[in-house]
Amino acid sequence: MQQNFSVFEGINRVLEWFARFAVLNLLWVAFNLPISVLVISLALTNQVAVIVTTWLIIALLAPFFFFPATTAMYAVARKWILGERDLSIIRSFWGYYRENYKRSIASGALLVPIWMICVLDIYYFFQLNLIVSIILIFMLIFLFIYTTNLFAINVHFSVSFKLALRNALSFTLLKPFNSIVIAMINLFILYLSLTSYTFLLPFFTGSTIAFLSYYTFNKKFSKVQEMQEK
Repeated sequence: MQQNFSVFEGINRVLEWFARFAVLNLLWVAFNLPISVLVISLALTNQVAVIVTTWLIIALLAPFFFFPATTAMYAVARKWILGERDLSIIRSFWGYYRENYKRSIASGALLVPIWMICVLDIYYFFQLNLIVSIILIFMLIFLFIYTTNLFAINVHFSVSFKLALRNALSFTLLKPFNSIVIAMINLFILYLSLTSYTFLLPFFTGSTIAFLSYYTFNKKFSKVQEMQEK
């Protein structure tokens, strides 16, 4: 009887976590509504001009929608990882969204043009020079790691924006192998969500990536603290 109770308790905890991730991800999608609609429209067209125009509009909207919503999502994931698992997801998300809105726009205004340049360079050189393309792909992975670290730092520290940018670079260079492994896992989740398991996009993709990224960041930060205390 006790064993059956433990099994049901374990199943209940798993379902609770599924629900947490799903609610957080749905909030993220809802607060990204204009971008979410444009992403859906991309799946319904194969016209190059429409695709390029849509991506440009997404890039223009990203600092105002994607970055604030993603920062709020990281903030909730941070609370979970630090042990606060019974918080109101909706209230917490909205609070962090408002609190970090201006800072998130600044992050987006800085990073979106860099992302655009990097992606366009890869597209341009892909058929011209394989070696340059590979180098640019590694730069894109580095940029992905840097971006996730900046989200984590913006919700973890109360520091100036310039210091947050520098700290994000430091954490990106710290234990690069671990960062690359997590980045590849996150990119694989994103790839599967965009190609094979699209149902993950509205329910789990964003929240899972945020959780894994902040978990990795927090482990690094804890080890840095331990080294400083010795």
